[in-house]
Parts: sequence; C-alpha cells; structure tokens
Amino acid sequence: MSFRRMHIDKAARNARSDAWYSATYLNVGCKNGSSSNKGKKMPFFILSLIVQAALVIHILKTGRNTIWIWVVVLLPGAGSVAYFALEVIPELMGSRTARRASRGVEQIINPNKSINAAAQSYALSDTVENSLNLAEECLSKGMYAEAKGFMKKPFSVSTKMIQILCFALQRQSSR
Repeated sequence: MSFRRMHIDKAARNARSDAWYSATYLNVGCKNGSSSNKGKKMPFFILSLIVQAALVIHILKTGRNTIWIWVVVLLPGAGSVAYFALEVIPELMGSRTARRASRGVEQIINPNKSINAAAQSYALSDTVENSLNLAEECLSKGMYAEAKGFMKKPFSVSTKMIQILCFALQRQSSR
C-alpha cells in the first residue's frame, strides 16, 4: 500500500469519526439543533434540585447537624436518600399519627395478635389481670361466651378478697 493511499484512507476514517463525533456531541442531525436526551434529563435535574433545596431547608429548620447539608448537596441522589432514610423516616415513625397508622396496618395484617398475646399471657400465668385482659379481648372480638368464662375467676377472687377485707376490718374494729 502506498503512502498516498494510506494517507487518503486515514483522512476518510478521520472524516467518518468527525461526523460521528459532531452528530453525537454537537447535536448535528437532531431536530431544531436540540439534543435527543436533553428533554428527558432536564425534569429529573430540576426535580433533584427541588428535593435538595427542600431537604436543606428541613435540615436548617430542624437544627440537624450541618454535615447533612454537605452530604445532600455534594451527593445529590445518594445524600438525599441517606438523609431521608436516617433522619426523616425515624422522626415520622415516632409521631402519634405514625404509630396509629402502623397499628392499623398491623390489625389488617394480623387481626388476632392482641387476643393471641392475651391468651399466651393467661396460659403463662393464670392471674386476675391476665384473665381480665383476655376477657376484654374476647369482648372486643365478639366472643361473649368465652369472655363470660374468663370473667368468673376475677369476680370470684374479688368476692373472696372483699370477704377477707371485711373479716379483717371486723376483727380490727372489735379490738
């Protein structure tokens, strides 16, 4: 291959790569001279800036460590997710509304959890308090016959306690 032919082939290759470069990076060949990805990336970028600004305002208003500002600003996606996961969610889960919501979800997932816990406590220790708790749970579930059975013991114990207390008071007053 001659030097002249090699030089022409190299020039053609460069022209092809220049055309690819200009079409890819300089937006040649796109409609209206705009990039094909520009419209797709811009809303994400704006949304990211809005989220960052909101989180920085939250950090300042709540008096968090200012290191979080640097984390959120310098690591846009990961910093925002980390701040939200480590600071915001635990704060939200500590509120009364969040606890009430989690109890509601828990009741949907496991509706018999409270009565099972009361039955387990009663089976572990047959006390008046456990008997009353189990009877109350049975009443809340509409199991009236079972609740009546669990209420017999507290009333008998209470009656016996009243008898003992009356006897003790009688003996004390007679002295």
